[in-house]
Amino acid sequence: MRARGIQGAGRAPASIRAVDTWVVLLRGINVGGKRLIAMRNLQDAFHDMGYDDPVTYIQSGNFVVGSRRGKTARAAPSIERGLSDAFGYEARVVVRDVAEMGAIVRGVPRDWDAADRSMRHNVIFLTDALSPKAIGDSVTPKRGIESMKAGPHVIYWSAPLRTIARTTMVRLSSHPSYSETTVRGLRTTLKLYELMERRLDDRVP
Repeated sequence: MRARGIQGAGRAPASIRAVDTWVVLLRGINVGGKRLIAMRNLQDAFHDMGYDDPVTYIQSGNFVVGSRRGKTARAAPSIERGLSDAFGYEARVVVRDVAEMGAIVRGVPRDWDAADRSMRHNVIFLTDALSPKAIGDSVTPKRGIESMKAGPHVIYWSAPLRTIARTTMVRLSSHPSYSETTVRGLRTTLKLYELMERRLDDRVP
């Protein structure tokens, strides 16, 4: 039985097997009733771009895909072009491989608890055009209200739900670099890394 929220493409594996596993985070789709794209259509688009067995987790644009080549700086722009051509919008994505996601997960603050429903723990993923230091230098968290820490390719941000409206980061959408970010909760981030590791475990030598 497939875990809730996870969808596979349902096509037969390619004869040339993937050599790398990437997570692709799509920005700004299926949020607030805007830019609605069916996950199955996105899976087909990734197949058409040459990626193996694209698996999606929930409906907000989280894909784990097999790639037949290692990740380079051309990965995100190539996927953005493919999605833009397929769906007629200006696609923006963040692409991370297993090693990068492993570093991101290991960098999660030790006091974060995914089961604590009183807190909002967000991992703010950054495109390669933006460094964590650039965000850290331009945003000042409110002491006692929120916490923020720069990590590998991400910003870790946390705040109690009861005071979240008073935080600085709740206004991230007005930041000049907002278009270079995409936000995932802690539970989603951990699940995506689990899916990446599972793909590696299942890969035939």
